[in-house]
Amino acid sequence: MASRFKRWSQWFAPRRASVPEGPWLWLSGCTVGAAAMYLLDPVSGTRRRAFLRDKGIRFWNDSTARLEKRGRDLRQRIQGATIEASKRHTPEEVSDERLVKRVRAAIGRHVTASHVIEVAAQDGRVILRGPVLAHEVPKLLTAARGVRGVKDLHNALEVHERPDIPALSGARGAS
Repeated sequence: MASRFKRWSQWFAPRRASVPEGPWLWLSGCTVGAAAMYLLDPVSGTRRRAFLRDKGIRFWNDSTARLEKRGRDLRQRIQGATIEASKRHTPEEVSDERLVKRVRAAIGRHVTASHVIEVAAQDGRVILRGPVLAHEVPKLLTAARGVRGVKDLHNALEVHERPDIPALSGARGAS
């Protein structure tokens, strides 16, 4: 039992501060001496100290500018998210033309050949027509439903497993 107590006491015993000993003490002394000699040199020391001071000031200014930029970015992101969240829960009357543009922009990020998908809207009801690849349908429908102003979504898409028609290859001139 006593040997177990000794091991636990070693874990909780106060520790000494780590002080360089032997060759490390000598190396530390040499480094401090060389740095002092380099900076306090009567011929070039003034220039070297000014150089270090300028580098320090530049580092400080760059750091504060980066922090200000990140803070501004974060503030604007939070503000945008707050506005989007509040607009989602308030009914909004959107013109059919604007709704079509919003849906086109939303689905364009999720579909390879968005130019062949026809989008029509009437009083908040959106109709999607045209060929689309099967693996893109879920993302396309989710994106279209998530657009502000869409009240109902009608899926009249032609689903294809492979890009077996030229329009689905993604080339603009193919349609």
